Amino acid sequence: MWLEQLRDFTARRALALAIASATLFVALTILWLSVSTRAAILNRQFDALEVRRLELEREIADIQEQISDATSSPVIEQRMRAAGFQEPEQVRFLIAPAPTATITITTEAPASGTSGGTP
Repeated sequence: MWLEQLRDFTARRALALAIASATLFVALTILWLSVSTRAAILNRQFDALEVRRLELEREIADIQEQISDATSSPVIEQRMRAAGFQEPEQVRFLIAPAPTATITITTEAPASGTSGGTP
């Protein structure tokens, strides 16, 4: 009789261990799949952000090139001439090394063949 009880106890114990092991295996498998799926999603998002960063870097480089072209001396000079500005015939510099002293220097610009009055 006690031998039958021992066999029943051992069989129940083995069944309980098998169920616990299977449950643990299923739980670990679900956890691993969840982590793997999340990692794949994050990798996809990272790749999309990397592509966007490269696009923005190219766009920034294009804008910087446009700014440097628009602010180059020849372009500015051409736009000023088109707006009606011309080089002055006389240039005056004001040099103020100290708040108490003021020096004014007047120079003549070389004749460029343009006629006009003094500024």
